[in-house]
Amino acid sequence: MGDSAGREVYPCSKPAPARSTAGVSAVRGRGGSTVDQTYLLLLAIALVVAACALGAMLLRPRKPATPNGPDAPFAVSTEGMKICPKCGMGNLWTDRSCVSCRAPLKG
Repeated sequence: MGDSAGREVYPCSKPAPARSTAGVSAVRGRGGSTVDQTYLLLLAIALVVAACALGAMLLRPRKPATPNGPDAPFAVSTEGMKICPKCGMGNLWTDRSCVSCRAPLKG
């Protein structure tokens, strides 16, 4: 047995039953995929939370670059060293005179 298009028709083949969507709401996109509205709602909420967090970071008060006044003229790497008052050379804390200009060091 066949139809007008030349395809075989079987007497026991039935069309697939329609799927029940009771209680499930869905949005159909162009590609035919089904996206649950709950996921879209969660995505929208996450987007709002991220936007609020970004806005809070951008609008919070900023700390000044130098909270305790101007910067010291010497770097942190000179900590524990004696700086020569005459030439500015760094010396070990145990030295009594500058290794560069032989000037006496304080302390």
